[in-house]
Amino acid sequence: MGEKTDEKEAQFEDHQHVEVSEELPPELEALLQTEPLKGLTDAEVVERTERFGKNEISEKKTNPILKFLSYFTGAIAYLIELAFILSGVVEDWIDFGIIGGLLVINALIGFIEESKADAALDALKNTLALKSRVFRDGRLQEIESSGLVPGDIVAVRLGDIIPAD
Repeated sequence: MGEKTDEKEAQFEDHQHVEVSEELPPELEALLQTEPLKGLTDAEVVERTERFGKNEISEKKTNPILKFLSYFTGAIAYLIELAFILSGVVEDWIDFGIIGGLLVINALIGFIEESKADAALDALKNTLALKSRVFRDGRLQEIESSGLVPGDIVAVRLGDIIPAD
């Protein structure tokens, strides 16, 4: 009955507890130019919105037809298109049809895959923080995240999505 058991002792890592302070370091407070417990005033918010713009990433929508046609550009695509034209000039209609079909299929696959990626990106954008809790004029307010400006004091709770871009 000489059974050996491999029992390992539990190991614990030491973690340092970090106390949350309501005081900002002076150098950060000077950079933000914001009273930590009062937040920004309405006038400061208007001035900073004019200076920095909205807290959002601008999107450029492209024409779907132009996007599809863009899949026919590039070094390799140009070589295949040259082969397509040459097969038409020498009247090799089988190769002409096959190469033309492959060009169109390749462009369709690229267009569809990019459309799926754009849809997934739009779905991710919808999960972003739409509202934020900030200190303004000495009180806690809930605002649209696009209305955040540099210097806003954002209140964050456990589990909140952070409104940052």
